Amino acid sequence: MEHWELFKPGGLRFVWADELFPPGTDSFLLSAFPRLRPGLRVLDLGCGTGLLSLLLLQRQRELAVTGLELSPEAAALAKRAAAKNGLTDRLFFHQGDLRDRNALPAEPFDLAVCNPPYFPPSSGPPPKGEARRTARTEESCTLEEACRAAA
Repeated sequence: MEHWELFKPGGLRFVWADELFPPGTDSFLLSAFPRLRPGLRVLDLGCGTGLLSLLLLQRQRELAVTGLELSPEAAALAKRAAAKNGLTDRLFFHQGDLRDRNALPAEPFDLAVCNPPYFPPSSGPPPKGEARRTARTEESCTLEEACRAAA
């Protein structure tokens, strides 16, 4: 089931789905770290349904943000969120694997952001569901691979 939420009254809307990784505190905290200024070109690696990208645009509307997401379902929801918020001129989502250099846009970026996987695949019980395993563990992508893609 899909859920559409507002960041604040009159603010942007984000979407999440029960079968995908739900929004967590991490994205909200991460969005407060970068120094943003108008015109920055931002790359969001492993963007999921676009929550971190939208949070950055909520702070600074004059960004150009490109998200790359492995899950076709999450990437499709992210594209719908960009359209629903009227941001298709500055918020772009691509489905692909960040470990594949050809999946990344060839354009230069000023800032790369990522809410990375935190746990090695064998540390503790695996999260339930493929989307949660992919988002939380290094099963599909290691922190090193995410950093390499950002570089």
